[in-house]
Amino acid sequence: MKIGLLGPYGSGNLGDTAIQEAVISNIKTRIPAAELFGFSVNPDDTEKRHGIKALPLYVSSRKAHTVATKGNSSQMMQTLEHIRGINVLARTLHTLSFFLGKCYDELIFLRNTYKMLKILDMLIVSGGGQLDDYWGGAWGYPLTLLKWAIIAQLAKTKLVILSVGVCDLNSPISRFFFRCALTIAQYRSFRDETTKRIVEDMGVRGINYVFPDLAYSLPLHNTYLARHSDNQKRPVIGISPISALAWTQETDHYYKRYLCILIDMIHWLIRNKYHVVLFASQVRMDNEAIKYIMNIIKSDCKYDSNYITPKEIWHLEDLLYVISNIDVVIASRLHGVLISHLLNKPVLALSYHRKVDTLMSQMCLSEYCIKIHDVQFEHIINKFSDMINNRFIIENTIKEKVDQYRSLLDKQYELILDN
Repeated sequence: MKIGLLGPYGSGNLGDTAIQEAVISNIKTRIPAAELFGFSVNPDDTEKRHGIKALPLYVSSRKAHTVATKGNSSQMMQTLEHIRGINVLARTLHTLSFFLGKCYDELIFLRNTYKMLKILDMLIVSGGGQLDDYWGGAWGYPLTLLKWAIIAQLAKTKLVILSVGVCDLNSPISRFFFRCALTIAQYRSFRDETTKRIVEDMGVRGINYVFPDLAYSLPLHNTYLARHSDNQKRPVIGISPISALAWTQETDHYYKRYLCILIDMIHWLIRNKYHVVLFASQVRMDNEAIKYIMNIIKSDCKYDSNYITPKEIWHLEDLLYVISNIDVVIASRLHGVLISHLLNKPVLALSYHRKVDTLMSQMCLSEYCIKIHDVQFEHIINKFSDMINNRFIIENTIKEKVDQYRSLLDKQYELILDN
């Protein structure tokens, strides 16, 4: 059986990595001989992280376009620029050559995609917040997903939409593209009731299942679950800040305030003899926020390196190891929260998005979810203290929920792979 896994992955988000690892592992457990292919924005990264052959999700960029026969466009531009009075014509020809080159690239890409999908038994759009136009607008990923859905239909390849979520849908065109793509799919499931309601309001009719985030089906080695911090006097506190790039297009005063409160929180924790570990779950964005925080903390004359440890994380295994040695987590990213729960760690979520609120509500832990825009230092301290006092009760709640989600996802894998 040949199966493709598709998504806008490869940006350094270890939550996406966890989702793909979970899907790959569960497919291989049920169909050991399955041949898997990835389709992502960074095929090299996908091949290295997951050990499967990967191909580009989009048309690869052309470094140069030819004009007419084998003539070089830049050479032709230089020639035309030397001819007095036809600069407008030169620019027009250059623009036309670029446009034709892009069209040629797109046609070749669509042809190759069709050939690839013809050999696949199934194409899985595998989890994450894929119903999103935050990056690139309607003509970015929404149109791309529709193109893949149409080609899958033409190639007679089963299209499965698996536990995806809605992030930001700001354009009616995006909703139209996604509605068409979802309608083509032979199987659809969404990671929460909010997403299901949104897509049904968009006009997606038929059977729309709700199953948990696929990262909950990630197999974990027992050593990760058995680890616990060695510090018996004070729990080890993990703090995972989020980059402004994921929150807003520019650094606004809300984000600056968020960083200031995190820094104040770290100072408070150190004064109270807690050991603090800083870590990122989006390695290409959030590590910069950690560096910024560390620079501010180090400028404090009372800085003590014995109480704070920044961790440079690049791989999912690193993230799992770091979180497994933490007792309580303060995080903002969805999968920074989710993976901590997966390892049975209580989380104080500083939520920047509706999806984080939904996750905490699903876990019956809404009281430990604080919206970033409403965050007050005193409120965080109070919630944190309450969480420390009740952390063993919270751990039991988390374990029950995670076990329940794993069981539900087992049923979903059986549902899509046995048919």
